[in-house]
Amino acid sequence: MVDFKASVGMTELWDARKAGREVAKKTMSGLGGKKPDFFLLYSTIHYEKYGGFQEFLDGVWEILPAGTPLIGGTVAGFMCKEGCFVHGASAMAVSYQNMDVAVGFGRNTKRNPQKAARECEGMIKKQQRKEKYKNNLFLNMISGPTKPTFAGFGSQWVLKEKIAEKIGPALLKKSTQYLQKGHGLEDEVICELTKHINKDDIVFGGSSTDDDKIIKNYQFFGKQIKENAIVAMKINTDINIGFGSEHGLHSTGKKFKITKSSQNNRIIEELDGKSATDVFFNSIGLTKEQLTEKIHDITYFYPLGFKDKDDYLCPHVVGSIINNIFILSYRIKGKDIEILTTTGKKMVGCVNKAIASTNINKPKMGFVVSCTARLDSLGNHVYAVRDILNNYFKENSFLLIYTAGENICFPKKEYHAFNETFNIISI
Repeated sequence: MVDFKASVGMTELWDARKAGREVAKKTMSGLGGKKPDFFLLYSTIHYEKYGGFQEFLDGVWEILPAGTPLIGGTVAGFMCKEGCFVHGASAMAVSYQNMDVAVGFGRNTKRNPQKAARECEGMIKKQQRKEKYKNNLFLNMISGPTKPTFAGFGSQWVLKEKIAEKIGPALLKKSTQYLQKGHGLEDEVICELTKHINKDDIVFGGSSTDDDKIIKNYQFFGKQIKENAIVAMKINTDINIGFGSEHGLHSTGKKFKITKSSQNNRIIEELDGKSATDVFFNSIGLTKEQLTEKIHDITYFYPLGFKDKDDYLCPHVVGSIINNIFILSYRIKGKDIEILTTTGKKMVGCVNKAIASTNINKPKMGFVVSCTARLDSLGNHVYAVRDILNNYFKENSFLLIYTAGENICFPKKEYHAFNETFNIISI
């Protein structure tokens, strides 16, 4: 890999166009004058109000060479060697001669996730009819969930009215399908995508989001700003790619059977034949009367988990409560779930385990997708994660983005879409 170069740049400027220029200029400066084979671009939502995202992208393209494959989107925050930030933008560029890159997008991911996946994969396939090299990496960014607003109820995470329980799930389904406000359905997008690629390919990505308000998010594709879309990049190369996924969560021993659910096990109505919320909150020592709009201050520390056919424990955060039922971002596979928990020490410690799984001892670069719940939960202790990554990558570049959810599919394994995980690619 004599000719391999990777660079990460960032900006904290407030003005959208100036920020776009600065992040591109800093990133390009690390390539030593070489043209990038691809460019990954991530931003916090703030530029929507400080010039707009088209201005931001226009600033990037004032610096970036024409025709450079570019994807990305809005995130809750990002981490690089300089630190961890919840305002600004960061980018990664790579230049390497033995690399073939194609990009694609799919529209209306919430209205028709399967069609969006096929549209995206079809665009990529047209560009890469023949694979020159043995390794494939599908990087993606999918529009994450957005909070709907219902007449009479407003836009809330917690609704205690009985009438809301009766009509809420149906309204949520219609809102997601017709208004594209609601579930992100990223798991359905990835499920369909993995049906059309090789079993040895790596799929790796996350859900675009905003600053934890879950109101609006954007995806970047070339010079275009998109909403409710999947943007993806297929990298075909001779480089060995290491990967790992960990979360640091463990079972509390409190296990239940889903006895009533709807919308593909995204809405849980009963556990062991009882009110889902009563069972869940009684198990963690709380009552429904203690519920407030700050529900995530609780549920981030007690996600639900299930084991898939690979015996991997998949964590899912309870995102919303409607009286006796609760709503998850992704569908539970099967009927058996358990309450998980963790500590700050284990959340940090799992980073070392994920790194060890990559089997790459001297990495040239790294890309990490992690859950915004980990950022919120760790607070300033997130710098312990940066210290581990700095020690692993040493003088080389890495970029970590915080998303509303993560998705992976490793060779010959089942696809996963989940929360509260730390996922790493090393080259």
